[in-house]
Amino acid sequence: MTDDGPPIDREKIESGARLLAIEYLLAELFRLVYELRGASPAAIVRSHEELRQALRTMRVPHPDPAVADLLAQEFEQACSALLQKIANSALK
Repeated sequence: MTDDGPPIDREKIESGARLLAIEYLLAELFRLVYELRGASPAAIVRSHEELRQALRTMRVPHPDPAVADLLAQEFEQACSALLQKIANSALK
């Protein structure tokens, strides 16, 4: 008998697949917008870095300061990852 790991949670897999689809389509939409606007690669990189800077100082309202910090950090990381996907699509 082999241990194949924990049982598969179908709902988590479906949610993850939906999130990946949204991220993919959003990245492609941004690529198209950048292309239609004639945005240069330098302008794209600059705008993404400005957004990352703004995200670093963003505050998330929550009664518990520790939870607020955690939410802000997770939000920043998620946005940064999405910005990277957008850049990868737009700058290929």
